[in-house]
Amino acid sequence: MNNLIAACRLAKTVDEIHEAARMLDETIFRTSRLNDISELLINVIQPILNEDRSEPVLLFHAYGWQFGGAERLISGLTNYLTHQKYRIILTVFEPIRDVGYQLDPSIVFIPILDFDRRIERLIKLVGLLSPDLFIGHNNSIPELAAVYPVLRKSGIRTIAYTLEYYFFPHRIPELAPTVIARNEALAQANASCFLTRFSANAYGMAYPNAAVMQGLTSFSVPDYDSEKRNGKTVIAVGRFSDPIKRLDRVLAAFGHLLERHPDARLLIVGPYDSEARIPRNAIETIGELLRKTGVSDSQVRFVGEQERTQDFYSQGDVFVLTSDSEGFPLVLNEAGSYGLPAVIVDIPGLEDIIADGENGYIVPQDDMRAMAEKISTLFDDVELLKRMSRNAREMVGRYSIDQVGPRWEDLIRVVLSHSDQDEINRILAERFMGEIDNKKAFHRTIVKEYERSAALIAAVPKVRTARTQLDEIETIAVKFLNHVRDYGLRATISKATFKLRGLWQRRFRR
Repeated sequence: MNNLIAACRLAKTVDEIHEAARMLDETIFRTSRLNDISELLINVIQPILNEDRSEPVLLFHAYGWQFGGAERLISGLTNYLTHQKYRIILTVFEPIRDVGYQLDPSIVFIPILDFDRRIERLIKLVGLLSPDLFIGHNNSIPELAAVYPVLRKSGIRTIAYTLEYYFFPHRIPELAPTVIARNEALAQANASCFLTRFSANAYGMAYPNAAVMQGLTSFSVPDYDSEKRNGKTVIAVGRFSDPIKRLDRVLAAFGHLLERHPDARLLIVGPYDSEARIPRNAIETIGELLRKTGVSDSQVRFVGEQERTQDFYSQGDVFVLTSDSEGFPLVLNEAGSYGLPAVIVDIPGLEDIIADGENGYIVPQDDMRAMAEKISTLFDDVELLKRMSRNAREMVGRYSIDQVGPRWEDLIRVVLSHSDQDEINRILAERFMGEIDNKKAFHRTIVKEYERSAALIAAVPKVRTARTQLDEIETIAVKFLNHVRDYGLRATISKATFKLRGLWQRRFRR
């Protein structure tokens, strides 16, 4: 690594620059585009290595770069920060699109290609540039757990910006064994941020570096007259090729809606696969479910993936969201900016955005008849629909760049200006955490999520007796509840963490 740094810093002649670019490509980038790397070396890497730092260097890492909510959020945030006297570098893994959300021309975009040892190469890039601050997301991906401890040891300040729901990996069999490692890695960051109060507080029960950094509305709110809204078009926007988005629920809810409103229409914006089985254990494909529902082509319209989703919101009257889990779905903000009240399934944390009965409705997971009833309520009451439409637009202002941007500036100043982590934790607790409004509901949800984790562990195939299985479920579920009653939730979370760790370790030793 020292040889690479020296070669990059000292390269002056054409041959020296070419050789340094070759070393960079082999060690980090794997692009085979040496001319581009040479330009990056001259314009970015050498000035940084030679201490030309008139502005703090912020290195953002995104797991991939495509059209999605995470990419939109990161582009909006980096575009804002680049105008606040920060030098922004954005590095991404594959998949990478040739086009994406527009970035400010001053932002340096660096792809790290090839899957081989890419985390190791990311760490080498950070070591090469030695940024003032590293900000990473998609922190539920197991391999990224290696990043924060290494950077902490090397003295590089870090912010972990987790865009997923806190319990997302608990629900995925392939990710559940990595939950403990993820949390311990996030604890090595100077600040570990989540998008909602629920997720931040769930993590903060056991780790003191938690913060709430909500999503931001990086698009302009259009002029729209909610008084004109009186149609019957339901709109759903998302990456529906992902089973988590639960396209099957959208179709089921619409089928129930047609019983009361046969003139209703459904508009689905986003990629989908008619041959997919959603959820994964479903008997019917999406295409078969659609035919079974009996809706006609005139009632349901699929428009596929769109770069300009805003062209379609104006065609809807009510927005629906049916995902299994979400971090902070920007589609709710987008829909709200067009005056669309949202009917969503109950996903912990989204009560920060949707106030039930004010700018939308929240229904139980999997109760698609209840979702259809709430949509019907809005269709049946034009004045209610208009009132909620106005409230939806007002909600969007809370997440404007003018509101969220300065909060990010404040957080960055705190992390960069304090060397004592205990002092950082104190400031995070005082200024960057939000109180839970309904603590009883919060506690119930926490318990249910850990019960779900226990059930997932019990369901993993392994050689054991029925008695062993019952003992494990009792340990994590029943004893968990008793411990909450006796010692409180915070102490219980700490104990449950060690219990889960033990169960997974025993699972993999067998």
